[in-house]
Amino acid sequence: MSDERVIEYLRFRGQAQPPTDLVPRIVAAVDAAPVSRSPFAALIPAAVAVGVLAVVAIVALILGQEPNVGPGPTESTEAQPSPASVEELQAAIESGLDMLREAPGVEGIGTSSVLGELSAATWFSWRPNGDQTVISRSDIDVSETAWWLQPEGQPPARGENVTTTIHVLVGDEYFVADAETWDVQARADAPSVLSFATAILDADPLAVQGFTGNLAGEATVTRNADESTTWSLTAPHRDGSGTSEWQVAADGSLVSWSMELVGVTPTVEDAPFVTHQQVEFIPVPDASPIEAPDTESLPDPAALGLPADFPLGQPGSSTDVDYVAYIETALEAMEAYHWNTEAIDWAAARAAAFDGLPDAPTAGEAWRRIQDAIATFDFSGTVFIRPEDVPAGGEGPGSVTAPRGDRLGDVGYLDLPALDAGSPDDVLSYMQDGWTAIASIESTAPACGWIIDVRDTAFGAYPPLFGVVAGLLGEGRVITFDSALGDWWVDVNDDGTLLLGGEERSADILESPAVAAATADEERQNAEFVAMLAGEAPHMPGDPDAPVVVLTSNVTAVAGEQLVVGFRGRPATRVIGSVTSGSPHGQMSLAMVDGARLRFQVSTVVDRAGTTYDSNLVPDENVAVLGGPDGDDPAIEAAVDWLEGQPGCS
Repeated sequence: MSDERVIEYLRFRGQAQPPTDLVPRIVAAVDAAPVSRSPFAALIPAAVAVGVLAVVAIVALILGQEPNVGPGPTESTEAQPSPASVEELQAAIESGLDMLREAPGVEGIGTSSVLGELSAATWFSWRPNGDQTVISRSDIDVSETAWWLQPEGQPPARGENVTTTIHVLVGDEYFVADAETWDVQARADAPSVLSFATAILDADPLAVQGFTGNLAGEATVTRNADESTTWSLTAPHRDGSGTSEWQVAADGSLVSWSMELVGVTPTVEDAPFVTHQQVEFIPVPDASPIEAPDTESLPDPAALGLPADFPLGQPGSSTDVDYVAYIETALEAMEAYHWNTEAIDWAAARAAAFDGLPDAPTAGEAWRRIQDAIATFDFSGTVFIRPEDVPAGGEGPGSVTAPRGDRLGDVGYLDLPALDAGSPDDVLSYMQDGWTAIASIESTAPACGWIIDVRDTAFGAYPPLFGVVAGLLGEGRVITFDSALGDWWVDVNDDGTLLLGGEERSADILESPAVAAATADEERQNAEFVAMLAGEAPHMPGDPDAPVVVLTSNVTAVAGEQLVVGFRGRPATRVIGSVTSGSPHGQMSLAMVDGARLRFQVSTVVDRAGTTYDSNLVPDENVAVLGGPDGDDPAIEAAVDWLEGQPGCS
């Protein structure tokens, strides 16, 4: 996944300027297996993009693109709405905004919802000179997954994967922070819009146009007993309607605005999809100047004025979590189960985690200490993923690429890309596409030999790869994952179906209060996944014993390397290409109680002959992977040459 692809996706989702560290955070999350203590549920990594946290200017998107959008009247027990002109409504709104801008300061809260599910919330504090603090939170499971495209769909979870971003504009400086680190930039480099509300107060032309312009529809005004007024506007929008409502205080200042869509069928182009949005404005008569945050300390929304009852609480900030025990559990799990634990200096790791640790560390401090401990042994396969960076599930910017087949004379060729996002259904679809490719290659005659290309296969899940080529692997146990947690393996039955088996050993550490318990739903999915693999017989090649060449490169990693090991010890098999990346290990993704994930390598892999692999895989024949100037592919040419020299292909 390229940086450009991630950033393009974020722009599509509404984030004009992604944080500077976002791409590496996403890349770290993409190859993180989902949470499970079972070796089976952790097979399907989820791709994810972390979306923008600032409230999106939905009014600009709706009223600006569709002039015929507006609000529906609000019932009042004190007064009834009466017709009003759009010009009167617009004049009242603009006058109310002017009064807010004349106040020494304005604070407020904005919220967004999708079909009744709270998706994002923003607190802001604004000053007439343009200085402002904006703290935004987003429930990724609600806002960044396309559950709303499904009839009667539900978010994957609620309140479990919440991200927080802090923005502060002071003088010529712009401060931005996530839960852990501050970044200081010039004010000129700040995004033009930190929140919809502060953009309106700054008189940003686009925001104001979306808030007060392009008005059309049926306007009403309700004059309340306290001399405040409620203005509303209703207009058709696609297959439904839109309603906007403005509350204006008796003194003429704007109090709130809300927008609601009713009966509008969502589409992919709507992302991010919002059906209700609201902003409340509170003038602050004695507002003090906004001060620069203390960047030497961990970002603390409360210290910047965030209300205690602000919605969408940050996971991990709960005082119920003992973060000293939390750190200890993470270290104990790694020391007990890391495949290479005897070679790690755990004393150094513990020093990095505990030296100078406060008696009651915050979540952010605990997360940083665990990352510091990991840095002491610096294994690339060990990653601590904070709650806001955990994959949210569903499809992100990555997508499932199907296996590709071709026929090179009498030789069959299969390119097996990594399955870097998906569900059990995606795994089945991937395998079926692979079997269709095999059948197509042999539509006229059986192939005399096969080339299996995993040169670009990094990370991902190993079962779909094994499932596609199960008819060529041969019957019996083809790979075993050996770890202190237990052993699990892949067996191939005589009909080509896969049997994933295993046996757990004692895992008392995983029962710690710092570790999230597996849910009944996860256990059900585990069972369904294993049953699905056992129930799907592959398309068997015409000659299951035909010679096979596996192509590798320096990119080949994890699932790709595991497939190479699966072919080790098979008769008439050769590996051609270059040395692999060196991470064939089985991995574990441990769910922490606050929503964070600890991913580390727990097992070595063992082939059918009993040989153990814990590092780079060396090919039988070293051949340049890149093609020449004439478009030739030396590795494929070497594979075809070897296959044509085998019995049945000569």
